Amino acid sequence: MNGSPGGLRLLTAARELGGKFRLFWGPYGVLSLSDGFRRIAVLLWVYEVSDRSGWAVAAIMLAEVIPRLVAAPFVGVFVDRAGPGRAIRLAAFALAGVSLTQAGVALARQGVAVMIALVALAALAELVSATASESLLPRIVVQEKLQTANAVLMSTYQAALIIGPPLGAFMYERLGRSSVFLADAAILFAAALLLLRLPSRFAAAESEEPPHFWSQMVEGFRYLIGHPVLLLLASTSFLVAFSAGINSTAMVFFIESLGRKAADVAWLGSANGLFQLLAGGFVVAFARRIPSSSWLLGAGLAVLTLGAAAQAAATGFLWLIVAVLVGSAGNNPFNIAYSTLLQTLTKTSHLGRVKALTGALVSVTFLLGAGVAGALLAVYPARALLALSATAIATALALYLLVLRRRLGDA
Repeated sequence: MNGSPGGLRLLTAARELGGKFRLFWGPYGVLSLSDGFRRIAVLLWVYEVSDRSGWAVAAIMLAEVIPRLVAAPFVGVFVDRAGPGRAIRLAAFALAGVSLTQAGVALARQGVAVMIALVALAALAELVSATASESLLPRIVVQEKLQTANAVLMSTYQAALIIGPPLGAFMYERLGRSSVFLADAAILFAAALLLLRLPSRFAAAESEEPPHFWSQMVEGFRYLIGHPVLLLLASTSFLVAFSAGINSTAMVFFIESLGRKAADVAWLGSANGLFQLLAGGFVVAFARRIPSSSWLLGAGLAVLTLGAAAQAAATGFLWLIVAVLVGSAGNNPFNIAYSTLLQTLTKTSHLGRVKALTGALVSVTFLLGAGVAGALLAVYPARALLALSATAIATALALYLLVLRRRLGDA
């Protein structure tokens, strides 16, 4: 990637964002690579050792989601109390320890329940890492460059997700089942050591916190509920997540209705990832020409709405691919603007709690969308479900145009 124009843009942007950001960017890329790297190995190992049990594979998803939902309020308080720098270092060391333990389980070729329990521990550490990352960024990057910094991080994450799974699958098949976990543990330990280079003054919260853990948690809930602009902003993300949940369930059925194989959904996934990466690079390259994060949020929602409507109207697989690519071009700009606005509007001392709570609600709405689609597919065709998905995003766009845009301007 470094030899490509996109890679050069990322390097140039990272250089302009300053030394503190670069100290964080490298380990962040390693943590992102580990995410896709380790998950594919877990999936392949559980599928193989459980004799291709669908229940065992489903348990992996539950082990990833449930800890995030249950622990989110606690994690937000922990990040705000410990400081995001210290929290992300602890998360990296914890993930390295989990991967090392998974290597032993994989080598023994037994213990599916233990492997899934380790997946739950990894999900908890990843939640700490993600929450700390968003909370740390406003402390190491000036506000004027926050949007560019988010674009660089999201582009890095997308690139890691494209590279990680196939690399992990290749190592699993060619070098042995435990090789992926051992390599993952090694690079995570290296990332954790690199994170130690972050100066301690950037790791600590900048303001005094209430003395008790529970009082901080309650304060976090009250802060979010009492901030109407944050609630409106989060509502757009909830609607987009609800739409994505519907698509995750309905798309495979829709592809079959177009006369294609269900496995062709993989082509859509690859195209989606690549275009999200390109869209993130576009934001990095033209960050100075983008009027504001509010404008970028609206533009992202508009493109997402266009893509979702085109998907629901698709009459052939080629049309569907183009529609998915259009939607993908809006997804990363929306996410970059959303993260930037969330960081800008939230008090730094409360950012961990706000990020964790809103992130948990996004996960809930995604699962709700997937469940609603699963229930309705027994009654309605897949195209109707995609129309519902497009309606959810169009509602988010209407919310932005009618209410949120003015509120953001006032804020």
